[in-house]
Amino acid sequence: NFYDAALERCEAADACFKTENGLKIMAAPADISCDELDFEKVKAFLKKAKSAYDFVILDCTASLCRGLSEFVSISDTVLVISECNLQCAHAAEMLAVAAQKKQINEIYLVINKFSVDKSEKNGIIDSEGLLQITALTPIGVCPAEKNEGLAVRNKKSRLGKACTNIAAR
Repeated sequence: NFYDAALERCEAADACFKTENGLKIMAAPADISCDELDFEKVKAFLKKAKSAYDFVILDCTASLCRGLSEFVSISDTVLVISECNLQCAHAAEMLAVAAQKKQINEIYLVINKFSVDKSEKNGIIDSEGLLQITALTPIGVCPAEKNEGLAVRNKKSRLGKACTNIAAR
């Protein structure tokens, strides 16, 4: 995983697996929490990775642990992905505030699993409510789909088109 590479227990190339479309992916460690990471080593590793690759994307939970703050501090751009419910909206808002405190200028919102059929019951909010709570610039909307994994790969599906458009932006 990427932490093994960061700690120099293996070469970065050995921690990667390559997808069918050429992406190189490193998994996160499954046996250690975000707050337990040695961030000096992680930062040094990510600095090397940023110089070696066109993009380095970190997929993190929106929980505000010390680790997330550390990841945000070394980011150039933050994509906040949120569903239209109060819990997600407030987590997205806290992440946006943390990124703003770290003076990240490029912070964008992706609305995930969006459905026009949802109402404002049981914590469900509409997209306007999500935008008001987070105060972020939206970069795209991913519609709710039943077989998400298949829909993302199908560039003709609504979700596939949305993901392609977001990636282009």
